[in-house]
Amino acid sequence: MTKLTVLLVKVGEVPIVAAFNSTTDSGYYNAMSSAVGGMLEVIQLDDGVELWCNEEALMLDLPLNRVIPAKPRAAPTLFGQPVPIFYASPGLAKPGEPGEWRIHGDFFLARSNDDGETVDIDQASIDKYTQLWAAR
Repeated sequence: MTKLTVLLVKVGEVPIVAAFNSTTDSGYYNAMSSAVGGMLEVIQLDDGVELWCNEEALMLDLPLNRVIPAKPRAAPTLFGQPVPIFYASPGLAKPGEPGEWRIHGDFFLARSNDDGETVDIDQASIDKYTQLWAAR
């Protein structure tokens, strides 16, 4: 049995290093799904870290866990020409403005290798995010 080392971030708690066990029939899926309380969604953060969370968090009305700043987005283009975007929500970042990820419910951080497989989170990322969220 192999293990996957992640940084687990539960609502209202300080992040902790956790290990998920692999099973022969589903790999890490059952442990990953259990950690977020349902269906999995992955978000690639600006520094290459993968954030795994509950895909249905808003539908399930899970509490806000963390807000993560995101780099400014480039304006969308089609055939090299800018495409106008209409914003229904005043809270959305417009192209060129910094944005944020608002993560609801429990989640965990990991990385992926060159083959796209989920792998252990590195110590530098553990240190960075633990320090960022230690005050919770």
